[in-house]
Amino acid sequence: MCASADATYDDGAGRLVVRLESFLRTTSLRAREKHVAASWLPKAETVTESVDPGETAEAARNIFHGWVRKVRQAAPSLHNPDL
Repeated sequence: MCASADATYDDGAGRLVVRLESFLRTTSLRAREKHVAASWLPKAETVTESVDPGETAEAARNIFHGWVRKVRQAAPSLHNPDL
């Protein structure tokens, strides 16, 4: 299970845009990397916030940490050890 974020900052608009995704991937070193969707994972989201240039790293980090919590909460095996 993976969570990813891609953040960009628009200086002119003073706007941070963070694209969030979640997916599954194999742990096999011999298998080709492939991102697999699962119905129980949160759908991709885009978060936009108005921030000053010096606040972008902290804002992006906070958004990503919230996304990671959401992805972890969606994982059935983390809530049911019998799976």
